[in-house]
Amino acid sequence: MTEQKTNERRHRRVHAGLLMVVRGEDHHGHRFEEQTTCYDISRTGASFSTERELEAGANLEVVITMEAGPRGGDFDTLARVVRVAEAKDGGGWEVGIQFVERRFPRIFVSESA
Repeated sequence: MTEQKTNERRHRRVHAGLLMVVRGEDHHGHRFEEQTTCYDISRTGASFSTERELEAGANLEVVITMEAGPRGGDFDTLARVVRVAEAKDGGGWEVGIQFVERRFPRIFVSESA
């Protein structure tokens, strides 16, 4: 019998290069709006890089731009910061967020295309 990992994710992450706009308040209490790119995403959260220092637990407004198509358009939601780490290159921060208001839609793409 094998022991199940306690930190195993419930939803598969997908590496993405989707444009996103993030609005909120940074670590210093300054309101901001920043355009960035999420580098991975799941149905319940995403990760992105930013120049802003954010705090775990902070609430953000997030708009992710999806490609045009039958399920394209903007996905907007509220999110909570769950992870903040200095970027490996020392230039900013890597942030993990959890969607609070709704989940990112499941998008199926035919592999035969």
